[in-house]
Amino acid sequence: MEKVMDRHSYLRIHKIDKLIRALPYPDIQRIQKEIGHGSTRTLARDIDVLKDMSNGSLKYSRKHGGYYYSTANFSLEPKNLSRHELVSLLLGYENLKELGLVTVTQNLKSAIDKIVLLSPHELSADAARGTNHYSFGNVSNAVLNKRQIEMFAVLADAIHRRRQAEIKYTRLSDGHCSTRTVEPLHLRFTFGGWYLVAYCRNQKGMRTFFINNIGSVGLLKAASEHVPDFNPHEYFKHSWGIYTAEPTQVRLLFKAHAARYIEDRRWHPSQKTHRHADGSVDFTAMVAGTEEIKRWVLGFGEHVRVLGPASFQQEIKRTALAIKALY
Repeated sequence: MEKVMDRHSYLRIHKIDKLIRALPYPDIQRIQKEIGHGSTRTLARDIDVLKDMSNGSLKYSRKHGGYYYSTANFSLEPKNLSRHELVSLLLGYENLKELGLVTVTQNLKSAIDKIVLLSPHELSADAARGTNHYSFGNVSNAVLNKRQIEMFAVLADAIHRRRQAEIKYTRLSDGHCSTRTVEPLHLRFTFGGWYLVAYCRNQKGMRTFFINNIGSVGLLKAASEHVPDFNPHEYFKHSWGIYTAEPTQVRLLFKAHAARYIEDRRWHPSQKTHRHADGSVDFTAMVAGTEEIKRWVLGFGEHVRVLGPASFQQEIKRTALAIKALY
């Protein structure tokens, strides 16, 4: 596991990097003299860290008695990141932190601290995060407990290493619990929760699992065999959230009361809108089934009418009658 270094260590290593670039073959004594602090033992450890960071590009020349870079393409400075990109990265960290992924955010914070510290821009990490300027809502359902966070880390490792995993899963629909051997492919956050997309060897097909319903997970030695080139953008191309099914064109008519709210947001990549003279808006989208979009449509109550398909009209009607029966 990578050792976490403090700000002073990063600054010292950054100075060593600059000296090696600026001076001809500096040795530890010359580096110590130029930096003005740090024991030779500490600087030797820093140089070892810099060797790792440079993937072996930093070398010692016995002929010249000092250090040099064997390649010119290594750089500690994130020169390709603009100030706006750095701020966006920091805001992304704040958002991800709200989702309860402690291990992930700790690693991300370590990476961000390095970037901010070594950035050529004058940018304070605390100021850039803008704690009092931004907030992220609607993520309360996403919080994972300690056990789930550990499982998330195992699943992420399985995806990265393309290894199979064994999970105990309780189905949302009927509460049935079973043990599955899966090939984890993707982790997706939507509708306030985390989901695992995997090839299920038991069902012999792609399946989606709600992380909170996974009771346990263990990494197996066997390598994954299916869908090595899994493309989440293509897989969820028509999904309204997490479901995948044959694409269906849904046509809706929103009353003027809800029109601006609909037009001002991007609800789905395939959506198209058309405003009528009376202020109402036609909304069309090619979605994977109608189960997920049905919940969204019902949320607009009497301000939306389903124009098609006919099967979706009947589905909404049945649900509306069932709701009416409750009152």
